[in-house]
This record gives sequence, C-alpha cells and structure tokens, in this order.
Amino acid sequence: MLIDSEGPIADAEKPWDHLKKRDKSWKKPKSAIDEQVLLMTTCQETWVLADLQAKRGDKVDVNLEEVVKEEIKARLDKVSDSKYDKSSGIQFEFVGAIDPDNLMPLPSFARMIRILKKFLTAV
Repeated sequence: MLIDSEGPIADAEKPWDHLKKRDKSWKKPKSAIDEQVLLMTTCQETWVLADLQAKRGDKVDVNLEEVVKEEIKARLDKVSDSKYDKSSGIQFEFVGAIDPDNLMPLPSFARMIRILKKFLTAV
C-alpha cells in the first residue's frame, strides 16, 4: 500500500507507527508487517520537487521528507515556475516524467525500492 504520509515521519522503517499517530482510525491488522506500507513522504509533490531539482542540475535535498506539505508546494511553485497545478490534472504529467534515479536520495523512496525489489525477486 503506497500512501502519502501527510507530514514528516519519525522513522521510515515504522510506517504503521506514523499512521497511528497521524490518525487514530488507522489500525494495523494483526498479520500486517511494516514492509506492506510504503509512505510517499510527505506527498507526491515531494517526489516531483526532488525530480525537478535533479533535472535542473541541483543536488536533491535529502531533507525534503522532513518538510511540511505547504512548504513543499511553495518550493515546487518556484522550481516549476507555477506550472504545477494539481487542480488542472497536470500533476500526472509531472509524476509520469519522474526519473526514479533522481529520487534515490530520499530515504522513504529508497526504502520503497528496496522493499519492492525484495518482494519482486521472491516471486
């Protein structure tokens, strides 16, 4: 399950703990493990911003996942020259153009790739 964390997380390896803190209605099923939850930290705009930073030749800010959603969106407006507008549907073009290699500096993204590779090679 891939979901937005909606905010900075204390420990990327313990997503269920984060979800419970975020919303008391999140209940971890008894048989669930942490590897079954992948957090898009903080939101999909974090990934878009990191990708645009890399494509501009800037170093990807490894601390982006510690930034609140409103600040991510403000930074994204600057980097994308305000072309990123979720209400217009254009976010799918931005997300579709992401180079996954550009996101590897982000701890939660690297965790997701590590887990997916583990599960996919086990098949």
